[in-house]
Amino acid sequence: MTTDPVPFGLLLKRLRRETGLTQEILASRAGYSVGYISKLERGERPPTPATAELLAQALTLSEEHRSLLQASALPTPILARRATDRRRDDWGEAPAPGHFYGREQELASLSQVVLSEQKRVIAILGLGGMGKTALVARFAEQIREEFMFLFWRSLYNAPPLSRLLSQCLELLAQQTVPDLPASEDEQLLLFLSCLREQRCLLIFDNVDALLLDNARAGWREGYNGYGRLIRGSPKRATRAACC
Repeated sequence: MTTDPVPFGLLLKRLRRETGLTQEILASRAGYSVGYISKLERGERPPTPATAELLAQALTLSEEHRSLLQASALPTPILARRATDRRRDDWGEAPAPGHFYGREQELASLSQVVLSEQKRVIAILGLGGMGKTALVARFAEQIREEFMFLFWRSLYNAPPLSRLLSQCLELLAQQTVPDLPASEDEQLLLFLSCLREQRCLLIFDNVDALLLDNARAGWREGYNGYGRLIRGSPKRATRAACC
């Protein structure tokens, strides 16, 4: 006779109490907000394996309890199959997975702002060669199941915004989009409308390639549309149907 697994939220609450931690202390150790921990325990937010691992480390669990918590974070086969049917990823020019060690603090900080605080735009800044792209690629692998779509593009060769929007709209629509609006502004409006309907993680690498030598001076000629994309504010306010 088999028993149903304990829901992640209930197991997390039980383990947290057994270790004598409050939600506030656990949130601080794991790099999450108290509200996010509370939603996890109430079953209002689905955990990812990466989230389970961070919480297991923060709780300093035994190997047995760590395995139980990680197992409870995995979706059932039926739910996993349904999610696979719906979601799609386009990793574009993302680096191939390789050896990756450390950077737990940076990964936890990214989890905090993306998953807990739900910030819509995040800039990863630093000198060249510091491993920013590798860090974001690893983070994207960890949280990909939190999103229906993932779209990664390098802007190193300065692609026109209309080309990027067309490619991403095809991903969101899961088919070729033959009747795109002619103007860039209308395409951007359609794209932003789609993003309001579907949870999508967009990653743009090498954004500095589109900026003038003095970044404070703004965008290169012909690339101001990227600024409107990042701000989420197209020029025109007409309505557009979502794909």
